[in-house]
Order: sequence, then C-alpha cells, then structure tokens
Amino acid sequence: MKKVLAEATDEYEKRLTVLREGNIVDLGPSTVTHHRQCIHDVREVTGDHYVSYLYILWDPLSQYESVFKAKKMYCPLCSADGFDCNDLSRFGEWKNGRLERLNPRVLFGTHRCKLLVSCVYRCRRGHDVPASHADILDRLSANAINVPFFLTHRSGFMHNLVILIEDLIDSGLSFEQVENLIKMQYKSTYDQFAKNFWHDMELSKQTSVTIHDRNEVSFPSWDDATFPFPRNDILIDIFLKRFFRDEQIYINAMSSLSAEMISCDHTFKSACNIGYKRATDGSWINQYNSIFCILNEHGQIINWQFTKSEGFNEVKDMFLDIKKHSG
Repeated sequence: MKKVLAEATDEYEKRLTVLREGNIVDLGPSTVTHHRQCIHDVREVTGDHYVSYLYILWDPLSQYESVFKAKKMYCPLCSADGFDCNDLSRFGEWKNGRLERLNPRVLFGTHRCKLLVSCVYRCRRGHDVPASHADILDRLSANAINVPFFLTHRSGFMHNLVILIEDLIDSGLSFEQVENLIKMQYKSTYDQFAKNFWHDMELSKQTSVTIHDRNEVSFPSWDDATFPFPRNDILIDIFLKRFFRDEQIYINAMSSLSAEMISCDHTFKSACNIGYKRATDGSWINQYNSIFCILNEHGQIINWQFTKSEGFNEVKDMFLDIKKHSG
C-alpha cells in the first residue's frame, strides 16, 4: 500500500504543476480513490495484495485555494510559541507512509477504513504542519467548506459512519450492539477481498501466469491488525465528538420550540447506553434509570433530563422552567 500511496502523491504533484501552468486555481474537493492488485500483474502473489484501502489525498491549500487566497494560513505552531505569524506553504511532502513519521491517519467508514494522506506544509521557521491540522480544518468549516471527515485525538471517521451510529443509538441499540453490526459490515468487505483473491487464483490456472509455491499461497484470516475496524471505545469517542461539536446548535434549536400542549414520559432504551465499565470485572454499570422527555403537540422535544427513578421530584424543575418561559 505504501507504494500505491507514493505513486498517487507523485501523480498529484505532477498534475498540480500542469494545472498551475494553465492558471487553474482551485482543484476542487479532496481526491478519493482506491487500488486493487490484479494477479495478472505479478508473479509472486500474496493475499495481502488484495486487501486494499480507500484513501483521500488531502491538500486544502491547493484544493480550496480560494479560501486561503485573500487571507493566508498562518503556522499554528508559531502562534502557540508566541512568534510572529509565518504563513504556510507547500514543499511536496506527504503523509504517505514513505517514512514512519509520515504514516497516514486511519479514517473509519461504515464498511471499511480510509487512509487520510495529508500534504505537509512548512513555515519559514521550519515547522512542519499536516494539512489535517485542526486550525486548517476550522478555517475551512468557517468558510462553509464541508470537510468530509472528523478527527479525534485517537482516530478519525467519515460523515457516513457518525450518521449510522446516531441512527442505531436512536433506535435503542447499545454501543456494544452497534460495534457488532459495524464489525459485520467490515467483515463482509474483507470477505469480498478474499473472494476476489480466490477467483483470480482459480483463473490463473487457466492462463500462463506462474505462481511460485502455489500450494503455499493463502488469504490472511481477518482480524483487527489486518483490517482495523472501530471498536466500542472508538465509537463512543466518535459519538461524543459529533455531539460536542453541535451541542450549541441542539440547545438553540430546542430553545426556539414552542408548545400549545405538552406530553411527557420516561423512555428507558437510550438510558442503558449511559454508564461506564467497572474496572474490576468489565461489567457495564448504568448511571441512570431512564430519560424523561417533554414533547410539544408536534412531537418535538422541548426539554429532557436523565433520571434515576420515576419519581416526580426529579423532574418537577423542568415543569417549573416551562411555566417560567411560557409567561
């Protein structure tokens, strides 16, 4: 895969030079592509050749040049150190796995992970800043650019995965159940790689392709090392990252709702996801019994609260708050 990524970034640099000579400013959104090894192209084949990853070539200074044309992107490391602002520029380096320090980031999707191959920028003081740095992503978001991924301190994920997680959690599934469902989808993708491999191995018997030690050729068994998938703690991390990013939006939207009539009840399914794993034995300990929701006549939630019991004393302040705001 390192060879594939190196070839992709080299091709990108050549394309960028041609476009610059043609005075083409913006390259458009990030490039997403994939690679599949074909058995007819090689003599010595392993199953690893067939385990491929989608990847994203991420270079916003070029791909969204109009965003940074009027106001340059300054080095966040210089700013953090209290030095004068130095603008960032490209110098042809990528996080494409060429060196260990230049390994791409893993972005989890719904059926397989992608590799975030970020361009590396440099300032006049010699700071190297990846194109996926939080300050660069924030600048894009502030200019209404839809960045196709989120990054946490441990990993990253695509938009479609967080939407799937939210839908499954909203339907009452626990994070453990969500993990198992997504794990099955990753396994299905991996099985398709195996199917391609064995199909080509069978096809090679009918051609002139010579496979060295054919009897020793096998497809690797699936595990988290050969084809990583998002486990429970990563899924929780993803869910919380999205929530905290949009928390104020949710609060503002709920505060703007009105009600001519209200209905209320305890719901128990979602509350089972609020808790922690006990360190002594790994058991899941619930922190709340239920969630108490107050809805208007349109079925919109205008207030809610975690509760440890179904007693009125726990929720009476919610009704007092509604009465206060209703005048």
